[in-house]
Amino acid sequence: MMLEIVLQVVLGITGFALIFFVPGYFVMNLFYEKVKGLERIGFVVGISIMIAIILGLILGLLGVFSVWSSLAAYAIIIIVFLLVKRSRRR
Repeated sequence: MMLEIVLQVVLGITGFALIFFVPGYFVMNLFYEKVKGLERIGFVVGISIMIAIILGLILGLLGVFSVWSSLAAYAIIIIVFLLVKRSRRR
């Protein structure tokens, strides 16, 4: 019983970070490297929410809205951002 509660808390925190932090963090590193501090955290959360909303709308309009399709779309977006950043460094 206690293990289930701990697991739910860990999954909730991980899911929150994956939705509200990770996509915006990659975009901030890609385009705005000079922003620091609380301003950066605000931009990261705002950009992540924007990406989640746009992704949800696109998947909803395509009729393929499911957990797996949204995870795959997030992964594709992150991979594209990383490839763009890698190509910009060369």
